Amino acid sequence: MAVVVQYVVKPNPGGDLAGILELAKESAGLWRKHGGKPRFWSVAVGEAGNFVFSVNFETFSAYGGGG
Repeated sequence: MAVVVQYVVKPNPGGDLAGILELAKESAGLWRKHGGKPRFWSVAVGEAGNFVFSVNFETFSAYGGGG
Protein backbone atom coordinates (compact mmCIF):
# COMPACT_ATOMS: atom_id res chain seq x y z
CA MET A 1 0.00 0.00 0.00
CA ALA A 2 1.37 3.43 -0.95
CA VAL A 3 1.42 6.35 1.47
CA VAL A 4 0.94 10.01 0.57
CA VAL A 5 1.71 12.85 2.97
CA GLN A 6 0.19 16.10 1.74
CA TYR A 7 0.28 19.68 2.98
CA VAL A 8 -1.87 22.45 1.50
CA VAL A 9 -0.93 26.04 2.26
CA LYS A 10 -2.34 29.42 1.29
CA PRO A 11 0.23 32.21 1.49
CA ASN A 12 -0.83 35.49 3.09
CA PRO A 13 -1.42 38.32 0.63
CA GLY A 14 1.88 40.08 0.05
CA GLY A 15 3.77 37.14 1.55
CA ASP A 16 7.31 36.23 0.55
CA LEU A 17 6.77 33.82 -2.37
CA ALA A 18 10.51 33.36 -2.88
CA GLY A 19 10.82 32.35 0.79
CA ILE A 20 8.01 29.83 0.43
CA LEU A 21 9.65 28.27 -2.62
CA GLU A 22 13.01 28.08 -0.84
CA LEU A 23 11.43 26.33 2.16
CA ALA A 24 9.73 23.88 -0.20
CA LYS A 25 13.10 23.07 -1.80
CA GLU A 26 14.72 22.52 1.59
CA SER A 27 11.81 20.34 2.71
CA ALA A 28 11.97 18.30 -0.48
CA GLY A 29 15.64 17.57 0.18
CA LEU A 30 14.86 16.28 3.67
CA TRP A 31 12.01 14.07 2.46
CA ARG A 32 14.19 12.67 -0.37
CA LYS A 33 16.93 11.90 2.15
CA HIS A 34 14.41 9.71 3.99
CA GLY A 35 13.06 7.91 0.91
CA GLY A 36 10.15 10.11 -0.12
CA LYS A 37 9.31 11.39 -3.58
CA PRO A 38 8.24 15.02 -3.05
CA ARG A 39 6.22 17.18 -5.44
CA PHE A 40 5.24 20.84 -5.16
CA TRP A 41 2.68 22.66 -7.26
CA SER A 42 0.25 25.57 -7.23
CA VAL A 43 -3.48 24.97 -7.41
CA ALA A 44 -4.99 26.38 -10.61
CA VAL A 45 -8.63 25.30 -10.28
CA GLY A 46 -10.89 25.35 -7.25
CA GLU A 47 -8.83 26.84 -4.44
CA ALA A 48 -6.55 28.84 -6.74
CA GLY A 49 -3.67 30.49 -4.93
CA ASN A 50 -3.00 27.51 -2.69
CA PHE A 51 0.19 25.47 -2.91
CA VAL A 52 0.42 21.71 -2.40
CA PHE A 53 3.48 19.90 -1.08
CA SER A 54 3.01 16.17 -1.49
CA VAL A 55 5.36 13.30 -0.62
CA ASN A 56 4.81 9.75 -1.91
CA PHE A 57 6.20 6.53 -0.44
CA GLU A 58 5.96 3.15 -2.16
CA THR A 59 4.96 1.32 1.04
CA PHE A 60 3.96 2.05 4.60
CA SER A 61 7.27 0.53 5.70
CA ALA A 62 9.15 3.01 3.53
CA TYR A 63 7.22 5.86 5.16
CA GLY A 64 7.87 4.56 8.67
CA GLY A 65 11.48 3.65 7.99
CA GLY A 66 10.80 0.07 8.99
CA GLY A 67 12.03 -3.08 7.33
